Amino acid sequence: MNVLVLSTGIRDPDNAISTMVVAGLQAAGQTVCGFDPYLSIGALGQSGAQRLLRQTVTARRIDWILCFPPYDLIEPATSAFLRSRHIPVVGLRYDDAVIFTVFANRQLRRDEILLTGYAQCDLIATTCVAAHDRAQALGADRMAFWTLPISSERYPVLPGPAHYDVSFVGSAMTDQPTASPRLVQVQGLLAAGLDVRVWGSGWQAVAGLPAESVGGRLDFEGMLAVFRQSRLSLTPPGNYAPDPLPMVKFRNLEVASVGGVQVQQRCADVDAHFVPGEEYLAYDDVAELPQLVAHALEQPDRLRRMGERAARRIRQDHDWRRRVPEILAALRDRGFALAEQPVAPLDPVATAPLAVAAIALGHLCEAASRPAYARSYFDEMLVYEPDNRAALAGLARLAGQGGDRIATTVQPAWEAALRTLGHAVDCGRETAWPDADAMAPLAHAAILVAHHLEHRGCDREAQSYYEQVLRYAAADSAALAGLARLAEKAGVPVPPAVQAWDRVTAVQPALRYDHTLRRIIPGPAYGTHVSTDLATEAAVRRFTLFESERDLAAAAREAPVMAWAVPALLRQAALRWVHAGEAVAAEPVYEALYRQWPEDPAILNEWGAAAGARGALELAAERFQAALACDPAFAVARTNLARVVAMQAAE
Repeated sequence: MNVLVLSTGIRDPDNAISTMVVAGLQAAGQTVCGFDPYLSIGALGQSGAQRLLRQTVTARRIDWILCFPPYDLIEPATSAFLRSRHIPVVGLRYDDAVIFTVFANRQLRRDEILLTGYAQCDLIATTCVAAHDRAQALGADRMAFWTLPISSERYPVLPGPAHYDVSFVGSAMTDQPTASPRLVQVQGLLAAGLDVRVWGSGWQAVAGLPAESVGGRLDFEGMLAVFRQSRLSLTPPGNYAPDPLPMVKFRNLEVASVGGVQVQQRCADVDAHFVPGEEYLAYDDVAELPQLVAHALEQPDRLRRMGERAARRIRQDHDWRRRVPEILAALRDRGFALAEQPVAPLDPVATAPLAVAAIALGHLCEAASRPAYARSYFDEMLVYEPDNRAALAGLARLAGQGGDRIATTVQPAWEAALRTLGHAVDCGRETAWPDADAMAPLAHAAILVAHHLEHRGCDREAQSYYEQVLRYAAADSAALAGLARLAEKAGVPVPPAVQAWDRVTAVQPALRYDHTLRRIIPGPAYGTHVSTDLATEAAVRRFTLFESERDLAAAAREAPVMAWAVPALLRQAALRWVHAGEAVAAEPVYEALYRQWPEDPAILNEWGAAAGARGALELAAERFQAALACDPAFAVARTNLARVVAMQAAE
């Protein structure tokens, strides 16, 4: 069957998604097609990326989709498109332990992120026990708990001697504001007289580590060799928060797959994968680690048996070859008629927009010094057009073979591609296309040309291409944003069609790849990524005017799974009221939110700002103090409190 894997990093063969997921799906008999939403958005804008996604599903004859909420970006129109064609979406949430740590004091935001993507997935699961339990409490009863799968084929067990007592492979993470648990563990074991070896970035700069203990970065095979040759392998968390939760990471599965013994802090998530004391060396407190490790190193036979049992556990319970049949069976139980399709040549008409996007994204990635990504797009282009001159030249350049004499550097190659795309737009303007998605090649080409022209300062020409895009796709977000930027730059009124979009969207720089995507009603965000789904869109249409707890409760009763989306939108509305000088209207909203999340410092801080905006300084100070009581490190609330205290002193 054909599965589309929707994930950032899917184009990088060294990315964890590629090494852990793609190989496993292929071993389970699936034909994998990768789609990176963020790269596509950077070039085509959100609307264009969604068009390309829909066209990819159609042209590549996709049977089902695997995504990783909250990082995927499937918009409502695309969800409706998939459902109309009975193409199921499977969501696997593998980072919820991180989310529960980072947002431990932001319950509303945590719940928003937890259920991002829930409505768009036909089958969805988390690898975090706490996240599963919270989702059930929120009414998201379809959220299942799965163990994290791996492709064991890439991690064979090879017998050999152990050269290292204790090892760790990974970044030192010394560039973060909080202390690195990795560094604490390594230094603690070294201080106890144990032999510890580390490989990865940042360790060379750590003072006090013996030179013989520090190695550089390893390639994939080198990493596996270290796991096999180590009696014990540390698997500590990263320093993404002051007190990070222990969690199951891909690294746990990699160590176990090759027969290594992981040293891991106990938690429910890890215990769901491995038996503590039998399949991994478990500890409860990092202070006990030196004694525990020293004692374990005195029992080599026990460690050997522990590694053997862990490798068997991976192959019995946590392999994609086992998980894929379970997923397909669950989808069939939900009414999806999944069946093997006969192999047939791709339709060149259907793949036309994919070819345009592939060659353009290949040039863009090459220009951005991302050779692995560029190579994958040039390879994709050759799937559609085996003799494509630009793709062959690009692969030659990346291989250091010079390539096309006309296109010996990146910029001329990109300029040539743009001329070709611009010619396609000019020739196709008068063509009668049957539907919006069929116009995708012209829309893709026009938006790329428009971005390039704007980047070069050719505003008048860029405007004409943005307007062409809107003739092919009337609501294209990148074109609307581009016209807004050009109008504001020229000091003329923003066109009415553009005013429907938030001005924040309009400052998106042209030709920027990793950027924050923001909508007029932002969806739940994690880091710099924002996702919207059907629940959020429905809430935008139906629940933006609530002003009381009664209305909030009624909405939650009507659609329990929307209970998270409604407060998120209420909060956005309240912030707009405060900024518009209507803080009184925001008071009942924040009161309702506070009753539901009384220990969320972000809500208390915004409620305090609403009080301050209407001159209630004493009440504002109380709310800022309450926010700090929930989270003493909440810098925004501390700054706001200091400002209010200064205002009171000045009265």
